Amino acid sequence: MIGQTAIRTQSPLLTLSKMLKDKYDLVQMNMTEAQVDKIFAGHPRGIEQVSPKVKEGILSFEPNSGRIPSFHKLYDEKPNAIEHDFYIDVTFNEDHLVINKYLGEYIK
Repeated sequence: MIGQTAIRTQSPLLTLSKMLKDKYDLVQMNMTEAQVDKIFAGHPRGIEQVSPKVKEGILSFEPNSGRIPSFHKLYDEKPNAIEHDFYIDVTFNEDHLVINKYLGEYIK
């Protein structure tokens, strides 16, 4: 077609996933829980405590480490996330500072 330009747009799914990845990249080690929550405002989330047995096992290898997990938060890509949706898992120590992060996909 002469004189017309085709414009391609990304699918909403790819755009949403890129937005989540961009937010993931903003999370840095030693960031506070409040700073992370601000980055993921509006994303559904859950909180899971790390079991005492897991903490005990890590302490046996790293007794003086500030990287002992206390809890982690899962931030879903969207409400009612299902298989093939993405999530970010951020682990915090007892001082509520980031010690690990993971970008994953729900798979059966």
